[in-house]
Amino acid sequence: GFIYIVGGAAQEKNELPTLVFLPSNGTWSVSSNDITQPVVNPGVVSMEAFLYSIGGEYDGKPVASNQTFQALTTIAVPIIR
Repeated sequence: GFIYIVGGAAQEKNELPTLVFLPSNGTWSVSSNDITQPVVNPGVVSMEAFLYSIGGEYDGKPVASNQTFQALTTIAVPIIR
């Protein structure tokens, strides 16, 4: 699996990009499938290959939108019986 960091703001009040940790090479990178609206303090949940960002704040005001984006990769693994 991967580890995602979603939401947040730098000290200059610039919203941060979505980051993903790639365990295969031990590095962090900016996700190519970033959320469309910057948000601080969202509720985030994962289900299957998707991350859902719910609510949060932007520019000090509540955000009434929910966003969905697909994880970096999905790998099909065959079941051997």
